[in-house]
Amino acid sequence: MSKDLNSTILSHPNGREQKRFVMDHSFWCDPDQKMQPFASQQLVFEELGMPVLEAAWKGFNASVIAYGAVGSGKSCAMFGSSKSQLECGGCENSDRGLIPRVCEEIFKRIDGMWAERSSDKTQQIVEYKVEMSMIEIYRNRVRDILKSSTDFLNVCENAHIGPYVDGLTSFAVKDQSQIEALLQLGNMGRTLSATRMNSAKGQYDTIVYLQLTQTYTDPETMKVHYMTSRISLVDLSSRDDTRAILAGSKGPEREEGATRTGISKSLCALQSCVAALAEQENVKKVRVPHASSVLTLLLRESLGGNAKTTLLATLSPAAADYEETFSTLRWAEKARRIVNTPRANVGAHARVMQELETEIGQIRREVADASVSPDKNSLHLCSPTDSLSTGQFDSEPEAKSRRDIARAAEEDFVVGIGEALEEDEQREKEASERVRKHEKLAQLQRLLALMRKPWAERLEESASW
Repeated sequence: MSKDLNSTILSHPNGREQKRFVMDHSFWCDPDQKMQPFASQQLVFEELGMPVLEAAWKGFNASVIAYGAVGSGKSCAMFGSSKSQLECGGCENSDRGLIPRVCEEIFKRIDGMWAERSSDKTQQIVEYKVEMSMIEIYRNRVRDILKSSTDFLNVCENAHIGPYVDGLTSFAVKDQSQIEALLQLGNMGRTLSATRMNSAKGQYDTIVYLQLTQTYTDPETMKVHYMTSRISLVDLSSRDDTRAILAGSKGPEREEGATRTGISKSLCALQSCVAALAEQENVKKVRVPHASSVLTLLLRESLGGNAKTTLLATLSPAAADYEETFSTLRWAEKARRIVNTPRANVGAHARVMQELETEIGQIRREVADASVSPDKNSLHLCSPTDSLSTGQFDSEPEAKSRRDIARAAEEDFVVGIGEALEEDEQREKEASERVRKHEKLAQLQRLLALMRKPWAERLEESASW
């Protein structure tokens, strides 16, 4: 494998053919092979991370998604090496990955903005708020890895804010040291599933959420304007092929790997979404199966939605990994055709709060108006033939009349049972609907309470965590 400007050239191990894949960027990050220009973590950040921050500062949502096979360097690119992923100081030769560098640059910019404002009193009054969350997804279940609890969280969907994780802790962050401490806590909480090929490789999808809210106050009118952007930094689970499964995985990981033939359900769903979105280039109406997994549902805005998304495909130059590298490049080439529709989130914060308040009020009225159907008196249903008997000495006309009456009563008895069962089923549906509305009301109230909570109070809670 080699590179030529923005092209990646893949050569077959037996030298029969070469394939060229044109991308927006191509980096050679293997320091052991000197025949290519070496790309440091700093260079990767400048080319990929800085555009993410530029988009966030303009109010756009942004995402970076790392995808690749086992041992290709996804976690190293996103978090950095195990020894220096949380190293401070911004040294150019540091092995810190994209995520720590993005976090550091956010607060560098904020500090620079504060310095400019203090020197120029005519500028608008700006307040910056940074929030951080970190989740782990495995077997379609979500866990908050910034909390010590091992409970799984529910993924909900709202018409105003889209998919979100109910009960996810969102930490208010005031400086770089605090966000680095949270990253360290999250990395300690990440679940690792080891193989002999890669003894420290996580088989779990990890997402770091950073939310930047800029509050502008006009010094003349004192009118407040909000601009909110969300940065999603995604380290996907590895495309561990059959060799990885047979290379020493133990216990349930080995059994599950053999069952899913080397690729997780989340990645299967992700590939299906990318394939469907790539087809929209030629076909307008294509169903995109975002709801087929928790991962793709949470990445809905990143995949064809309201976000500026960067796909980071990590590759192994080893000849033994030719098939996996070729598959990754084909997938990346397909994903490059996806067209997103990003919009600046100006004034979205106040609008979403108002829409949530309206929806909460509507659900409250529905819950209050829902009348509980009173239980009907239990009916003693007995066979009509219990009270009707055909006498032994009845005449033939009398016996026939009694049989007709019994048959009619029996038909009424069957109809009565059917109606009673339908009423029971309807009551169960109404009770289930009431429970669902109460749960939705509680979820929206928690979400609105978090948005309303004063920033100073949230900072205190995060500091005492």
